[in-house]
Amino acid sequence: MAEITYREWMFDCDVEATRRAYETISAGSVEACECSGCKNFLAQRDSIFPEEIRKLFDELGVNYKRDAEIYHIAQLQPGLHQYGGWFHFVGNILRQPLGPASMDHFTVDFVPDRSLAANAFENYSLVQIEITMEIPWVLTEEQLD
Repeated sequence: MAEITYREWMFDCDVEATRRAYETISAGSVEACECSGCKNFLAQRDSIFPEEIRKLFDELGVNYKRDAEIYHIAQLQPGLHQYGGWFHFVGNILRQPLGPASMDHFTVDFVPDRSLAANAFENYSLVQIEITMEIPWVLTEEQLD
């Protein structure tokens, strides 16, 4: 287990177990869905996550292309939409602040949960990484309301 610090959080994380679990997941939930909201997210997934989150995911062993869940929340204004989702890693929260961390159009929080966790995580204590973000609508098809 590795002790990993992100902002005011501290985690006890089994990075290798997390990586091994993600290696068994063939696709994220967003890839299995055919709705326009998921297609819009997928079209820009590689540019959505802030660099500090991509770095954190790598440190934790999380594959950002293998989400447990991604969902469209609402259109905030024409061309701008809010999304949510979550990922998991093997470990525990040792210290946490009140409330999520915010950065430009992106928030992240951590909770001890296993909602929709892949079978590869079945026998582990998990931390759920919950994210929300505001992203543009990039598809030519009609936007969701």
